[in-house]
Amino acid sequence: MPHDFILQRLSTVSNEEALILNKELARLLIENFKEITPLNKLEEIKINRNKEYPESHFQLDCDFGDFGFLMNFWKEMIIIEMSSGNNPEIVFNPIRKYSELILKKGFLIL
Repeated sequence: MPHDFILQRLSTVSNEEALILNKELARLLIENFKEITPLNKLEEIKINRNKEYPESHFQLDCDFGDFGFLMNFWKEMIIIEMSSGNNPEIVFNPIRKYSELILKKGFLIL
């Protein structure tokens, strides 16, 4: 069974404001952690009001070779999808490092 690690945004912002903040945070994560890459060009990502969940903004890929996970950026949260086959101790080491940066940007661990 897969597990998710959720970080909730503390402030209430519009979907447009959240996208701007999410892109800024994603750039910081990409600059600070070489294993993180965007699945799409951040500057090209726009809110698509026609999709089922317009509050879902974009994903970052975290690849460590033998394991990895996805960071899903939403209007009100970031969901880190972890595979159930991963050793939790190994997986949580990078998540702890990412969280240190993410928490400084107005999120809370759920």
